[in-house]
Amino acid sequence: MKYKHSNICTRCGSERIIKKTWKEKVDNSVVENVLMICPDNACQKIVEMRIQKQRDKNDEIRERYEERAAQRKVEREKNRKTLKKN
Repeated sequence: MKYKHSNICTRCGSERIIKKTWKEKVDNSVVENVLMICPDNACQKIVEMRIQKQRDKNDEIRERYEERAAQRKVEREKNRKTLKKN
């Protein structure tokens, strides 16, 4: 299938271009992926740095969440053991 893609760069506002397309099989479906980039290489590098910074931030938040969840689980187990002893 051919689609007219209209994708504007979030930083400079120019129309992004297709760098790569590929297909993946997911369960019983075939998914077509399109990687679009800014035609200005310097702008694209800045956008990629921003995206990586956001990914790192999200990973850090997820790690803290998982640590807090594990700590809550430990605390619950301690409370259960305390209640059983009494």
